[in-house]
Amino acid sequence: MISSSDLFATKFPQMADDGVIGQDELDSTGGVLFEVPAYSDAAVGDYITFNFDVEKSFYLYLESEPVSQYFPWSGTVPQDLLIDGSYQAWYTVIDYIGNQAASPISTVFIDRSHQGTLPPPTFPEAIDNVINDSAAVSGGGTPVAIPAYANIAVNDNVLVYWNGFDEQNQAIPDSATTVAYTVKAADLVNGFTVTITTPYITSIGEGTAQAWYTVHSGSRIPERSVNSVPVIIDTVCECLPAPVFPDGTDGWIDANEALNGTPLSVPIYSNMRVGDIVTTYWQGYTSSGVLISSAYDKQQHPVAAADLVAGFSVTLPEAALYAINVGYGQAYYSVDFTQSASTGTSLTAQVNVDTEHCTCLPAPTFPEAVQGVIDTNAATSNGGTPMAVTYSPMQIGDTVTLQWTGYHNSSLTPVPGAVFSLTVEVNEANIRANQIVIVIPTQFILAIGDGYAVGNYQVAYRTGGIGYSEDGDVVISQKTQPSIKVMGARTSMHASGQSQVGRLCAFDALKGTPMRAYWYYEGESPATATYSFIDTKPSCPLVVCNASRNTDLITLNPSNITGNGSWSDDETTSGSFVALLNDNSVLGWGNPQYGGSTPPACYNQSVYALYATFKAFAFLHSSGSVYAWGDSQEGGAVPSNILSRSDWLELAAAEGTFACRGSHSPYIQVWGWGLNGDSPFNLNVPSNIACMSDLVSLHAGDNAFATVSAAGKVYAWGDKTAGGSVPSNISCLSNITSCCSSRRAFSVIYGCGKIAAWGDSDYGSNASSVSWVQNASRLVATESAFTALLSTGGMACWGYNEFGGNMPSQYASRTDIVDVKATYGAFAALCADGSVLTWGSSEYGGNSKSVSSALINVVSIAANATSFAALKEDGSLVVWGNSLYGGSTCNATGTLEDVLAVYGNTHAFIALKADGSVVAWGENASGVSTLPAMLDGDISYLKK
Repeated sequence: MISSSDLFATKFPQMADDGVIGQDELDSTGGVLFEVPAYSDAAVGDYITFNFDVEKSFYLYLESEPVSQYFPWSGTVPQDLLIDGSYQAWYTVIDYIGNQAASPISTVFIDRSHQGTLPPPTFPEAIDNVINDSAAVSGGGTPVAIPAYANIAVNDNVLVYWNGFDEQNQAIPDSATTVAYTVKAADLVNGFTVTITTPYITSIGEGTAQAWYTVHSGSRIPERSVNSVPVIIDTVCECLPAPVFPDGTDGWIDANEALNGTPLSVPIYSNMRVGDIVTTYWQGYTSSGVLISSAYDKQQHPVAAADLVAGFSVTLPEAALYAINVGYGQAYYSVDFTQSASTGTSLTAQVNVDTEHCTCLPAPTFPEAVQGVIDTNAATSNGGTPMAVTYSPMQIGDTVTLQWTGYHNSSLTPVPGAVFSLTVEVNEANIRANQIVIVIPTQFILAIGDGYAVGNYQVAYRTGGIGYSEDGDVVISQKTQPSIKVMGARTSMHASGQSQVGRLCAFDALKGTPMRAYWYYEGESPATATYSFIDTKPSCPLVVCNASRNTDLITLNPSNITGNGSWSDDETTSGSFVALLNDNSVLGWGNPQYGGSTPPACYNQSVYALYATFKAFAFLHSSGSVYAWGDSQEGGAVPSNILSRSDWLELAAAEGTFACRGSHSPYIQVWGWGLNGDSPFNLNVPSNIACMSDLVSLHAGDNAFATVSAAGKVYAWGDKTAGGSVPSNISCLSNITSCCSSRRAFSVIYGCGKIAAWGDSDYGSNASSVSWVQNASRLVATESAFTALLSTGGMACWGYNEFGGNMPSQYASRTDIVDVKATYGAFAALCADGSVLTWGSSEYGGNSKSVSSALINVVSIAANATSFAALKEDGSLVVWGNSLYGGSTCNATGTLEDVLAVYGNTHAFIALKADGSVVAWGENASGVSTLPAMLDGDISYLKK
């Protein structure tokens, strides 16, 4: 049981030397420092209250073992609560069963005018106790001598104080300064001197000054000296206005401002004349006030006629700034007047310096912005909008100033009433959440109307120094913003079975939860509301409508990025990208030989859909005409008889050959490789197929094409060993609903979901192992294997085992598969719960164990030849596969956050973000290092 006899008196370290707490001791800790010592029988559940008279109470709860961790318990009574006088202090303890005890009462004495016991400083250059102009100016100031006080020790930190008084004994604020010094071995016998620089002397004019010092070290409590004898100041040196730091208007010179030096401006001073000699001085100090000898600069400047108008500037050298790291600098100037032969000295200007924190901090974010837009109606109903800040390292005690500035569109002038600033101190809750969140009040949002706002922040680190953030922009709109957010890439048309059918998902834009929506292409009618959608018409704008509110809708742009590149067992060549911009022109980049360039302007307009062979690109115009570029032997040059037509409906691409389907005879035509005897097979369209008017779709393998008619019959041509000839048991089918190709085989779904295949047996033409399937709904292929998605959520696989034909047996019983994507040699299946399954060659992404823990909450998967990229609900990505070709994001051109869709060529990926910016990664030569800056803002996921 706790009793008062168990408790010891509170300790007050600042009174240990002389029994009184003076002003310097208050300043050193910000108030009265107390320590509650450990007591016997302290236990978990004890509740301690420390009382400092009636002014302040402090509380401590012993929450967990060991209780020794809580002692000694220390705190500070803020000095602004206290006047000079005596105070009583004690503490009480209530234990876990309610017993109460009180400590002995301690008396605390505060006397701000109290002097210490250490010997006073002296002024070696004072003559008859007078410091005149000569002593004040020569050597840059006057020395103050600190004697070898009792128990002086190496590394003692000594603060020397100087204060000036006028002839009425009133303090002169501009004369007050403090100089820090660290004791060295050479000082132990005779003490040391510090210099009070000229401006702090000449600002007094005629009057007096006093100095004193305090000693701080780890082995002793702070001690104060006796005040010096007042020294007479007798200077006639004219006192001039302080210089200015143009880059330090916020109180700081940061690393960027220090780079290549920073200006110091000398203003127009009284009686300024041409020929005056102005000497500028700069001295840097550590954050604790210790002089840094290498952070010094002195320059002379003869006043010219131009200086009489607005003064002049000198540049403080970079070295004199970077030597400070984190601290501060002081500057002043002296003038030798040309006409009067007299002198003048300016007041001192001080600026904080931080050359350590060179990297801009991350921009703030706006959690309630929907696809980069804040709806003023939503902001009104919510009482404002949050702005969130995260930076590293965030520490308790950091001071963060957050700024919000609103602008009208196309204006760089802030909107009156739309500027908001708030300063907060980082606390434990911020550290736990790893962020600071403030709310921008509604009135600062509404004042903008339709426009935008810029958020940023400044951090004053507890440990010293300052950091600035990047700007975070957000659009402000008075129009009600859609509540829908859609994620996932639209279907992208690649060569030879590499096309990736897009699966899109709808979410509540604010809550992030799945949303039921109606999905329909422009010009069509809404169908059944679903949470996801399979994109079968990627060249058409896609409308997505909130199933609960038919006026709440968004429209997705047509598929607007595709890529090419060559990948086979024998060779690989770098790829290219092409983007369909918002103005319906295209922009190409990457491998310039294979289409990594932009088509001529006369063709580059009104583009409708994008296609690619291995080494060329083509597009359809909205008029129905076609154009191609890239390797002319591989599909990059369109013959005039095809170029002149304007009835083309769709294209399909083999390895080096394009086929196009039109509405007039011949209904199918081809161009590119394999038409003129340059290959062992013939890719020219047989006349019986070219004249068919009821064809509805085109499909391509490496060197063969297939087409399906409105009656559901399939026809093929090209390399007969690679699917260019349809066997009779398949040609007789008349109810084919879907067709897919590997590199050298085709597979179809017919009837109510049965599967048939033909072509090269090494590439998946033998589908006998899946003859049991009666409910196939979609087909996906690697280079030589197929996966069928079943309507029950299951999967069935066949083909070359090493490249995905050997689906693990434990996957066969799954009924939660919603999508499958394929690289050259592996499959990745997306499960309904957001997890991912992989199989096939590990060389091509078939093993995802290294990222398995991160593969949660996935909404979409993208693939290139060797790697996968999984898009998660929060807009982040997880990648795996070949690290050189997209399986690592280490060379990403930007931050991969707020991503909505991912597209690929054979060797790289590109992400399209919510703000219309793009980020690429993978092989540099495949469009990563040449990513055009003009893409940002000129391409978007949503139709504008």
